[in-house]
Amino acid sequence: MSSIEANRMESHFVPVDIQKATQDITSMFISAIAEAKLEFKVKIDKIDTPVWVDTQKWEIILVNLLSNALKYTQEGSISCRLRRIQASSIEEAGEGGGMIELTVEDTGRGISALDCGNLFKRFSRVDGTGFNRTNAGTGIGLFLVKELVKIHKGNIELHSEVDVGSTFTITIPTGNKHL
Repeated sequence: MSSIEANRMESHFVPVDIQKATQDITSMFISAIAEAKLEFKVKIDKIDTPVWVDTQKWEIILVNLLSNALKYTQEGSISCRLRRIQASSIEEAGEGGGMIELTVEDTGRGISALDCGNLFKRFSRVDGTGFNRTNAGTGIGLFLVKELVKIHKGNIELHSEVDVGSTFTITIPTGNKHL
């Protein structure tokens, strides 16, 4: 963790078939989500622009988001969507003006506005009341996700409503000019 905070974490960016990488990671969750009697929706659009990521860090990002969705969703569904979008500004644009957008959405217990403000801070945890498949967790997962997304020159946003669910949206530039 300290190497992340000091911006000393080593990264190995390579051009990746982001569709396949994302599909491989989501497939690891099929049986666990089915066992929990939840619907799992995965939609991965064709992305024809190179996406440079550190594959280990991409896996950590997606595994953390899907694990949290499974942990806090008692009924309903978990969705994962990957698509290419147009950047909203030149500063954030990757190759060809594009970005990839990864969305993980659940119909879980949701997160209050008060907790949303602190969720990406180190050792921050949501109030333990309500449904949760395990009590495990240190409060560093979403902090780590945020830092790994920043290493990719990306952004993460959270939209959540108590008793409705949460949506985490990550955007990362395409290509490698931003690295």
